[in-house]
Amino acid sequence: MNIDHTLCEYNIFLTGASGFIGTVLLQRLLRIENSEKCTIFCLLRSGRAATVTERLRNEILKAEIFEFSDADIDALICQRRVVALEGELTEECLGLDAKSIAQLKHSHERNGKKGTAVIHCAADIDFNRELNASMHMNAYGTYECMAVAKEIDAHCFIHISTLYVNAREHCDKRIDEAIYDCGLDCVAVFDEWMQLRRRRRHDDDGGGD
Repeated sequence: MNIDHTLCEYNIFLTGASGFIGTVLLQRLLRIENSEKCTIFCLLRSGRAATVTERLRNEILKAEIFEFSDADIDALICQRRVVALEGELTEECLGLDAKSIAQLKHSHERNGKKGTAVIHCAADIDFNRELNASMHMNAYGTYECMAVAKEIDAHCFIHISTLYVNAREHCDKRIDEAIYDCGLDCVAVFDEWMQLRRRRRHDDDGGGD
C-alpha cells in the first residue's frame, strides 16, 4: 500500500505535533503528493501567554526542519492547511469542545476529502515519571483519542508507539510489526486502573456510600 496515495484522500487529526517525532511527521504529511487541499488538525495545549495557533506558528512551523518563511506560515494557517485545536490529552474527549469535534467530523465535506484519519503520536517518555501519571498520559490518553476517533467516524486510527515499546526483546532480535506478549493482561490492568481512577474522582467530589 502506498501511504501517500492513501492519506492524500483524507484530512488528518494529529496528536503530539509539538514533540520530536510529531514535528517530523507533520513535516512529512505536508509534503504528501497531491495533498494540497487536505487539512491537518493538530491537538495542542494553550500556553500561559500563547494561544494554540500562536504555539503552532512559533513553536512548530518555525522549526528549521520546515524551512518555511513567515509568508509560508501565514498561508498555511490562513488557508487552513494546518489548524490548531485546543485540547488536553488527559481529559475526556481530549478536552475538545463541540465545535472542534464538529470540525473533525465534517471538514471533509467542505474540501472534498473522504473523511478524517487519526494519527496518535503523543506520549510521555519520561522513565522517571510516577506510574499513575504515565498511565494517565499514555494509556488513558490513547483511550480518549480512540473515543474521539469513534465520535468523528474516523476512517482509520494510526498509533505511533515509542522506540522502547518492545524493550524486553533482545537488542539483536528483529522486531516485527506485531503485538508481543509482555507477560501482562494489559486490558485487565487498564480496567483496574480506570476503576481506581473513577473511585478517586468520586471521593474527591465528596461522594459517599
